[in-house]
Amino acid sequence: MGGEIFVEIIPDSGNTFTVELEKASSQSSLIQELSGLSQSVTNLEVLCGACILLCEGNEVSQETTRLYLKRLGCHPKIAESGKVGFEYWEKNTYDLILMDCQMPVMDGFETTRRIRKLEFNPTSSGRTPIVALTAFAMEGERNRCIAAGMDNYLSKPFTAHQLAKTLIATISKVDEKHDKVLPVGG
Repeated sequence: MGGEIFVEIIPDSGNTFTVELEKASSQSSLIQELSGLSQSVTNLEVLCGACILLCEGNEVSQETTRLYLKRLGCHPKIAESGKVGFEYWEKNTYDLILMDCQMPVMDGFETTRRIRKLEFNPTSSGRTPIVALTAFAMEGERNRCIAAGMDNYLSKPFTAHQLAKTLIATISKVDEKHDKVLPVGG
């Protein structure tokens, strides 16, 4: 993302961590990136009015993703942990969940498993599509997310363009199956 992290290790005394962030991730560059979306991403109207639950433990990631979602026409609800996200999901209906895999209290994998377990209940309103958000971009991570019951995968950091394409692909997959997401592995 254009920044740098430095660590100074002083034995028996402590460590000093320095983080330098680049201005490129400022509000103006965010607006520039989002303004070009309509020309490069088709079917943006699918996202207009979508209720998205964002389960994200990091405040900076929460705010950045919230801004992306608002500019895409979505209505985001933020949960700072998997436990809170699960509680929101139990009480409300969402068009899609963006699920950070590494969160405090309850991680995204456990939260997804709990949601999927309750969705098999006959009184359930159906399957909610879940997109994994993870900083781990290793080859096996996508498979791990899918095995946990998530429907799609987005590696962090991501751009507004990548987020839009992933949301559209996931929501379109739901629409094609008459509001039902294909079973995992199907």
